[in-house]
Amino acid sequence: MNPTLIKEMEAALATLSTSTHDERVKATSRVVQKYFPPGMTSEEAFKSLRQLREQGFDISENRREGARNWPDGEFKPYRDGFLQRHYPKGVSVFVAEKQYGMSIRYLATKHVVISFSVIDGSGVISEVEGTISTSGI
Repeated sequence: MNPTLIKEMEAALATLSTSTHDERVKATSRVVQKYFPPGMTSEEAFKSLRQLREQGFDISENRREGARNWPDGEFKPYRDGFLQRHYPKGVSVFVAEKQYGMSIRYLATKHVVISFSVIDGSGVISEVEGTISTSGI
């Protein structure tokens, strides 16, 4: 996995001077889709997820039945029925998240989230999305 993924996502955002949330998500998702193109085999995607994990990303697998830390965590059912309804049956959604870029001046932290879905038995990824956000005090 190319370590410049986050830089490329930020560069895509920098080209949008005034934009809506949807435009920002589309721009960052296009970058992520270069690394995780829809139709990529899940086997290849998992290799890239392992590399992201080595780069400090937290990886989770989310299903209607529950969630786990990927790849070896135990599936635990959701405490809240809302989350369970969020995921369709027969689909795993893999999410890679990382906090980075603490700004002392603004007391803010940047977050990057990359996600894709794998329909059971398909062996390929779909619905790839990437976002960058900031949270702070």
